[in-house]
Amino acid sequence: MFKHIIIALLLFTISCTQTFETQESAQTNSKDGVFVLCYHSFTNFPHEITFPIKQLILHIETLQNGGFNFITTEDLYAGRYKGLNNVLITSDDGNKSIYKAYFEVFKKYNIKPLIAIFPAIIGKRDYALTWEQIAELRKEGCHIAAHGYFHVFLDAKAYRADPHSCKREVTESKKLLESKLKFNINTFVYPYGKRCNEVVKLVEETGYSFGFTVENGIVYRDDPNLNLLEMPRYMIINSNVNQIFELMFEATGKTYTPNPALRAFSGKK
Repeated sequence: MFKHIIIALLLFTISCTQTFETQESAQTNSKDGVFVLCYHSFTNFPHEITFPIKQLILHIETLQNGGFNFITTEDLYAGRYKGLNNVLITSDDGNKSIYKAYFEVFKKYNIKPLIAIFPAIIGKRDYALTWEQIAELRKEGCHIAAHGYFHVFLDAKAYRADPHSCKREVTESKKLLESKLKFNINTFVYPYGKRCNEVVKLVEETGYSFGFTVENGIVYRDDPNLNLLEMPRYMIINSNVNQIFELMFEATGKTYTPNPALRAFSGKK
């Protein structure tokens, strides 16, 4: 299953890296916003979607030295931020490496990431978190979100083919997470960022208040067109990390010098 997800993510991220000319250029009059960054795993495996701990530390320190502040999911939802130098870290899928990354890195820098979980793998795959670890991360202040049940596409094609399965992804993931963790799950992170109008409506009807895609863009507090169930994120992979950091620095009026050390392997620049 994990290999299937990696392949699908790679195909999707190719399209994500084609352009970074997104909404921030059209809304420069907006003063308050958040860059929501999407990571996946933190291992030494040489792959586009994973970063070793040493690179993660370098990412954080690069952003801190550039004047960026790390906020919590609750800060974002409540609008407790000013300016454009705000960052929310998210981590998709529930890879067990997030547990080590939190206690070795994120906690040190007082960063409370949002962790998006699809329950089908939890406690059943050696690369996945356990329910006990998720509960511990939540107790530490990390925000736990649903990420589908089996991590499948939820776009229009998938919905037309099997609306029942799409509904299960949205409803059963929330139900099981809440049953296991004993607290309300109010955030849905669309697998691969894919969704359709019917799925977004279902997300709302199921009781979620917030949702995230992986479409590039800043979450602006006063954006009249912002749908809280379809908030944008920047997916961070080895081949685009310098591009995204450059965009972030430029949006806040700073100069950025690309650093090859931010990438964990010498793949596509």
